Amino acid sequence: MKRVIGYIILGIVLLGLIFTGVHFYKINQFKANSIKKYPYQYNGKFVYTMSFFSDTQEEGESYIFTKANKIEQVKMKNEHTIAYKEKRGKSILETTLDDKIGTQLELYLFIVKNNKASDVKMDFSMEGIRVTSNQIANLNFSLVSNKRINELTVNPPKNPKYAYFQVDTDEKTIIFKLTGKRDKQNYAKWNVFTEDGTLIKKVTAY
Repeated sequence: MKRVIGYIILGIVLLGLIFTGVHFYKINQFKANSIKKYPYQYNGKFVYTMSFFSDTQEEGESYIFTKANKIEQVKMKNEHTIAYKEKRGKSILETTLDDKIGTQLELYLFIVKNNKASDVKMDFSMEGIRVTSNQIANLNFSLVSNKRINELTVNPPKNPKYAYFQVDTDEKTIIFKLTGKRDKQNYAKWNVFTEDGTLIKKVTAY
């Protein structure tokens, strides 16, 4: 009886090690994609972490996806746009803004956590950030202030903290715009508008 119990315990331990190994393998998969020409489209295999960055003379945003294995396609019209399709996935996209746009918008990162939205498109410009999706309410956003650049690039923390929020709307397109105002800690305030200019949310970039 003891031998049987021992075999059962051994089997459980081995299964645990197998699952741990598979998980470790998945989260350590990484693929970088250098973009030399636009428009650009990627339909290849998506692994856990995927990066896309411009390698042209024009400066552009750079993108890093994690939990990217459910993404099916990434398209970019130019250096400042990205669109992706995902099948019931929960990817996280960190967009590092280019120097000019980032300085104008006082923003370092724009982060989108997906919760099974099937399609997402983003356009970055000096005027703001436009997000289009059939399921805006399934997305969580974080506006990360450029005041945090040193914190996040010089000996960065393993798990940096970001302030996330949702925009509860049935609209297909929302637009993030800098207000020019600041909170008591000197962080920039933002407004979120519908495409027709209706204000639907006020947020702060931390």
